[in-house]
Amino acid sequence: MLERHLCRGPVPLLLLAAAVAAVLPSSGYANPITYADIDADTVVFKDPTESSGTDPVPLYGEPVAFGDTLDLGPLNFGATADDSVDITDGQFSTNIWAKDGYFIESIMVSEAVDYTMFGLAGSVAQVDVFAPVFISILEVDGAPVPGGPVMANFEIPFTPAPLNGSEYVFGSDPNSQSLLGNLVIDVAGILASANIDGLATKVAYDMDNTLSAAAGPSPTGGPSAVATVRKKQSFITVDTGIVPEPTAGVMALLSLIGFAGTRFRA
Repeated sequence: MLERHLCRGPVPLLLLAAAVAAVLPSSGYANPITYADIDADTVVFKDPTESSGTDPVPLYGEPVAFGDTLDLGPLNFGATADDSVDITDGQFSTNIWAKDGYFIESIMVSEAVDYTMFGLAGSVAQVDVFAPVFISILEVDGAPVPGGPVMANFEIPFTPAPLNGSEYVFGSDPNSQSLLGNLVIDVAGILASANIDGLATKVAYDMDNTLSAAAGPSPTGGPSAVATVRKKQSFITVDTGIVPEPTAGVMALLSLIGFAGTRFRA
């Protein structure tokens, strides 16, 4: 069980966000593991890498593919607090290359998380799930994007959402619950919004997941509550399309140009 008691004694839960900011690394990823390239149906996941600034890796485990879906298989990704604050932060990155004849239309991220909080009435505990995703479109039609990569960032929304809109709190939210996170990244739409013609053929994907748990005694002096949150599933699915053949009109125009050139030379 992952448990690092980052601070002991009663935990003012309003300080959890400050604790997260203080503990997480401010630059770079620590102790990375880079796995072998993964050859999926219509894409290749290049240099899949995971790292953590808070825990030994692997947190996810070696990824495997079925179809064009990458299964990260979380193994040890969790946080547990007992009169403490515990934070687990993990990153996963990969470059997604479309195979010849295909392009990247969208990327869907799906995750499952569960949590449990228990204690006496009046005890204080909370858990938080934070999962931002960053992408960079590197190539269009097999060539570097004119003007440089197109970047975008998102956050995976989880349902049911916490009642206060930010974290799940003992006594307000259910004491135990399974959460589902789903995010669809419209890669083609991002290119269109950037006024870039063409089809995405290489995309850099980077995900930073943070699970945090905090628990403390009752304000009346009772025993501490306990809070635990754990990632159960994590999938990345790439939706690809087939690069269209030149249209009949374009082909006819090319033929006419060729015919005119022949007559002119004659």
